Amino acid sequence: MESTSYRSSFQEGTRVLLVYDKHQQHQTTATVISVLPNPSRMPAHQWYDIRFDNGTWGRFLERHLQIIPTEPVSKTSVA
Repeated sequence: MESTSYRSSFQEGTRVLLVYDKHQQHQTTATVISVLPNPSRMPAHQWYDIRFDNGTWGRFLERHLQIIPTEPVSKTSVA
């Protein structure tokens, strides 16, 4: 029986930055819309479908994407 401990680094809805410098959308922000099957269970072979903020989409390896850290929502009191 195979182990099912592999999990992709990004989940659907994760905000990412394209860091692949050979692509025209380099340094553009996007959202992961689909995590593709990865039979090898190796992060180096994990592919993602992403939608850029301008509405175009692409398919990239994990190494070409970087998570955009989310800023914690600060609670401010309204007087």
